[in-house]
Amino acid sequence: MIPYGRKIEVGNFYLLKRTKALSKSDLAKLRAENGVPADLKKQVSRQGLPYIVVSAKSGIWQIEYSYLTSVYHFIDNCKLNENGEIVEEYKNTLHNYFCVIFGTSTILGDNLYYREINDAICGFMTRSAVQHQVSDEEDSKILAEEQKKFMEQEKLSKIASDLKDTFEKGAENE
Repeated sequence: MIPYGRKIEVGNFYLLKRTKALSKSDLAKLRAENGVPADLKKQVSRQGLPYIVVSAKSGIWQIEYSYLTSVYHFIDNCKLNENGEIVEEYKNTLHNYFCVIFGTSTILGDNLYYREINDAICGFMTRSAVQHQVSDEEDSKILAEEQKKFMEQEKLSKIASDLKDTFEKGAENE
């Protein structure tokens, strides 16, 4: 797991794992409004909501991944070496990913550019689907599990959205 509060270098980017804290009343209100089950209440705590910031070393760009995303979990579960750095295999994958995200979020391309990006994504999804073919029984089981996870993530996404609104309202009142 990536340690909290320590910048980790990945090519020309930095990673930083942080948390955002909530007031006790805000947290209780959000839990009540969203009917958060007891097992999920442990993940959404007053101590903070974890997220990872990826920023360009130059400081001109950054993106945040909340713990609700698969990218957050991939980054957080990267193997670290004895110096606390991400091992090369993961570092190369992350650097390539961050370069693509940086490029696609800062370049305003033409229609062909976006079509080619979409075609590349569709090609990957097709390759990925072929590699992961399952029986109808396995498919039904996986679908049920994913629907349950989706519903839980929807609840957490609502909480995260409400938290953002709460933070923004708090900032406006200061």
